[in-house]
Amino acid sequence: MPYILAYLLILLDISILPSILEPFIVWSLGYLIIISNLYKKDPLDPRIWLFLGVGILLINGFSGILYVPSNINEQRIIIYVMLTIFSFHLGFGKLENANYVILLRRRLHNVFNSYSSYSNKIHIFLGLLGIIGSLMICFEMFVLLGVSMDDGGERRRQFQELFPLMVLTPIGTILLGGSFPSIFSVFCGGSKTNILLGLVNILALALSSMAIAGKQGILFVTLILAYIYFFHKCYRIKIKIPVYVKYCIFAFIYLFVLYISFLTIGRQNVTHEGQLLENGTFSKEFAYMAQKNLPSSIQNNFAEFFGYYGNQFPYVAERWSIENFEEKYGYFCLPRVLGVFTFVERQVIKIFPFYNVIYPDDRVATIKNQSKGYFGNANWGTIAFLNIKYFGILGGLIAFFFVGKISRKFYNHFFRSPNYITFQLNYINCAGMFYFTMFYFTQETGPFFYLVILLIFELYFQKQNISFYKKNPHGKYSYRHSRI
Repeated sequence: MPYILAYLLILLDISILPSILEPFIVWSLGYLIIISNLYKKDPLDPRIWLFLGVGILLINGFSGILYVPSNINEQRIIIYVMLTIFSFHLGFGKLENANYVILLRRRLHNVFNSYSSYSNKIHIFLGLLGIIGSLMICFEMFVLLGVSMDDGGERRRQFQELFPLMVLTPIGTILLGGSFPSIFSVFCGGSKTNILLGLVNILALALSSMAIAGKQGILFVTLILAYIYFFHKCYRIKIKIPVYVKYCIFAFIYLFVLYISFLTIGRQNVTHEGQLLENGTFSKEFAYMAQKNLPSSIQNNFAEFFGYYGNQFPYVAERWSIENFEEKYGYFCLPRVLGVFTFVERQVIKIFPFYNVIYPDDRVATIKNQSKGYFGNANWGTIAFLNIKYFGILGGLIAFFFVGKISRKFYNHFFRSPNYITFQLNYINCAGMFYFTMFYFTQETGPFFYLVILLIFELYFQKQNISFYKKNPHGKYSYRHSRI
């Protein structure tokens, strides 16, 4: 199904059908559209990940399952999001080769070979850095600062209040950048030591999330597993991993669900099963269907997920009305490019305090304004809002056009030189598009340094022409940089 048709069907579903059909039916039809468009799509194509994220937000937000106050002008944000998506596709362009999946499949056998001893040493080092980073975060949060261990909501509040005083946690988030290549080494030819370190780093990301009562580490791991799984299914590339790794992954997924359930109780002040379906956030019909058909043990998780990934666009629509974006941000403003790289921006502010004069911090005023609204300040607002904030209303569309250009560069680079590093760079490309639902992928410190590590590897090994893999059965090295 062409992307333009898929987006049009979703718009039709959320704009016309809610006045005719029950919210649950509209919501179900929306997800059928999403699933049908995912069928036989290339999982390495960042456009499909963008469609997945935006589709989920639109269906959850405007199908009628969530209560949206009647005074909110939802049409404005929907139109702006569609213009943003169009701008990205315009920058990304059209894939000319219809058989690129088949052609690429023939050249990917080197991506999952056994690592060379040099590569194994690098990944052992990176894996240890990731584990140390996680331990530093947990040690400072639980031992030095003594934050709550059993109340996720209180722990999150304490983290936000104490963040300016933290020393080990910021360093730990930088070191977590080593966890990502370590996790990939589990599936891409690492030694037994690297596989074990990769599995430990899955827990390291989860523990670092638990320490700050967040979920980003869980989401990172989930996206990595989904990226590799769907790549394996689409390209039919055999991935050799020990049986115990599969059992460990299933165990991790189970533990992740338990952790999210535990976190939901603390952050949402949940007292009984199914409570989040009863608080007036969802339509009565949808809440009834969910309670009737879902196990009671997962009802709160279900409600939190579809509420969180549903309130984003209504939140921006409401904030647009309260703050008047046309007046506050304008159609064009002085580009705040460093806003996309939060870690770098923070260091610039420390060195050049007048940066805040050029780009003032309006968080206090924003929170005050948000108290006037229905949705509060518990949502990120998506990249569409950040584009307005950093570049202006029209400037944001132009900025996302160049994001599309950069995304295509990453995709083409992997296609022309399929190897272990470009495979991960393209993962960042795809995950970054799914992160449209929240913020730019590079605004998280760990993923930002993960990108930096990969770019350093790519530039260095391309220059030195060093292989990441052992000799193949014919006695020749499987060099990383093959060209069409």
